[in-house]
Amino acid sequence: MKNFFKLISYVLTLNLLVACSNHPKTDNIQNNNMNSALWYQNSIEFKAHSLQTFRLASQLLELSLKDKNWSASITPSQNFQKMAPAIIVDTDETILDNTAYDAQRILTHTVYDHDSWDKWLALSDAQALPGAIEFLNRAGQLGVKVFYVTNRRCKQRQKDGPACPQREEHIENLKKLGVSSLEADQMLLFDEHAKIVHSKEDRRQLISRDYRVLLIVGDDLGDFVKDRADYKAEYQKYWGEKWIMLANPKYGSWLRALKPPYEQHLKPFKLE
Repeated sequence: MKNFFKLISYVLTLNLLVACSNHPKTDNIQNNNMNSALWYQNSIEFKAHSLQTFRLASQLLELSLKDKNWSASITPSQNFQKMAPAIIVDTDETILDNTAYDAQRILTHTVYDHDSWDKWLALSDAQALPGAIEFLNRAGQLGVKVFYVTNRRCKQRQKDGPACPQREEHIENLKKLGVSSLEADQMLLFDEHAKIVHSKEDRRQLISRDYRVLLIVGDDLGDFVKDRADYKAEYQKYWGEKWIMLANPKYGSWLRALKPPYEQHLKPFKLE
């Protein structure tokens, strides 16, 4: 009888080891993205967060047009009061929801890579965050130019094809979702203007030369300042008035700023 139980125990242990060896390993951050993706795709709480954010942004947009001294730029140009109004928005996880790509990575136990990301972009099939399209179209109705500052990269796919198919696919995706007015010069991709890796500061300054920037909308601190080291306490006055931040627990500069192992950054309560 003892030998029988030993045999059963051996077989169960062997099956467990085989199952574990056949299951691709993913790190803790990848596993945690399960909750993030579920929240984005299924929760009423996320929809409420997005709707209230863009409704607030629409109200602030109308207020800012009435105040010629209003500027969301840290370093506005001289005489910016006389310039045409504009807003700056990030796209991914600010206007467009790419959780379908994240869900595919989770279900196939794979991680982000440039090739799979580019294949997803080529579909031009991202959904809009709730309230985003209405906000963009409202800006157009008010005569405010929208600049899309994104870190999507230009990558030629075919030798005789366009140099930057990602630009046209990006525009196609937004128009498909109902953006009423969008020209090529409103789309500022990473490769065309960025001088510093991951920084959007140069593109924001480029826009500020000719426009009075009323609002900046994004999901990462890098959508507002050069990098995390440049953030100052005095910038807190911009939040909820001239800078609008959407929550993104999936990825971003906040995660790159943490050194692994990530568990060391958790702050648990202490047991007596």
